[in-house]
Amino acid sequence: MPSLALISPKGAEYAMNGILSNFFKTEPKMKNIRKMWNSPNLGLLTVAALTPADWDITYIDEHQKEIDFAQRYDIVAISCMTQQINRGLEIAELFYDQGAVVVLGGIHTTVYPRDNYPKVDAIMVGEAELLWSRFLEDWKKKKIKKIYQEEYPGSYDIKNSPIPRYDLIQDYQYETITVATSRGCSHACSFCAASRVFGSVYRRKSNEQVIKELKEIKRLLPKRYILFGDDNIFESREESKELLLEIEKLNISWVAQTDISIGSDIDLLKRMERSGCHWVVVGLESISSKNLERVGRWKAERVKYYKEYISNIQANRIGVLGAFVFGLDYDDYHAMEETIKFIKDCNLYGIHVTSPTPFPGTRYRDEIKAEGRLIEKSWSYYTHWDVLIKPKLLTEDEVQDCIYQIYQSFISDEESQNRFRNFIHVHRLISNRGK
Repeated sequence: MPSLALISPKGAEYAMNGILSNFFKTEPKMKNIRKMWNSPNLGLLTVAALTPADWDITYIDEHQKEIDFAQRYDIVAISCMTQQINRGLEIAELFYDQGAVVVLGGIHTTVYPRDNYPKVDAIMVGEAELLWSRFLEDWKKKKIKKIYQEEYPGSYDIKNSPIPRYDLIQDYQYETITVATSRGCSHACSFCAASRVFGSVYRRKSNEQVIKELKEIKRLLPKRYILFGDDNIFESREESKELLLEIEKLNISWVAQTDISIGSDIDLLKRMERSGCHWVVVGLESISSKNLERVGRWKAERVKYYKEYISNIQANRIGVLGAFVFGLDYDDYHAMEETIKFIKDCNLYGIHVTSPTPFPGTRYRDEIKAEGRLIEKSWSYYTHWDVLIKPKLLTEDEVQDCIYQIYQSFISDEESQNRFRNFIHVHRLISNRGK
């Protein structure tokens, strides 16, 4: 029986810089938030589902389990985001030297396929559903190519995508199970590589597919809650509303990443709440329209509605975790104070504040590099919290200090504390559901 190891390498759990790393590690409230995002690698579980049933498959998430390098595998497939790639290459070398066929895929190789990958037999550039079967056929013939690449990115019909192999993670301590109902995003924000990875055309699974997947998770992993990790889950609004009617019948609890536009659709919000949605992560990025002009015109045009839409969402008993990027061109200490005031005025239930990160494959990286403002550091620093651009109005240390102060203000404010305790309480209720 041929054997396959699917490995998600360990990356930096927090920031590499001292002030934010120490804060995340020592502040209990921040550790609780980080714990909520602990979820499996959906791409690897999909690869497992695409592999013939007669294969012996092992899933290894290095954040929870150590890799047994004495174990021999026919194929080792490693999936990496940018901050994981250095560790991924270390793992690749160790298994390559043992004689395993090593495959490297994930977001980083898709956006940066021509990087230096010396002890790797094959690079996957694109979606597994189009590439993995081709690779396995070549492996059988002993005619492996160095690069397997989609001819037309974003062309795969995900209605044909299999249910990921959730049975492989039953002994893992994940609190969150990620589900993707769609791929592709039409917004093309400068800092995001989603359109490069999955294309700019929005593609969606059928509602029937999604329900089958949710039922499988509920059967195998009843004590977890669902995170819909789509780049923009509600882009097809009417189909989404129909899906919510079906989810309502399942008696599950879920959260989602989405954009602020959902706050304009009261009918959608009511359906979300009835179907078990407890909170949403909304990419606000900045409260400065000048900053948002560079990020993406779509967001810049909606910043004036932020407070109204957040109020609408939370009025329907759905908490908002606001995601901000601080250190953009018009950010200074005054902008920090305004951001803190905005967070308090909106009664946000949670916040996620990061530094501008020029990820490979993004328009933002190309622009920053052309301006001579890219700080060249190891891929391991691409954590979201390490400063990798030269700010215009602040120093690098000041950006880190501002991010720290925004977090510190939120967790020390009494009203925010009350909302946060409710946030954690809801999380625990969700985690305990089904026990």
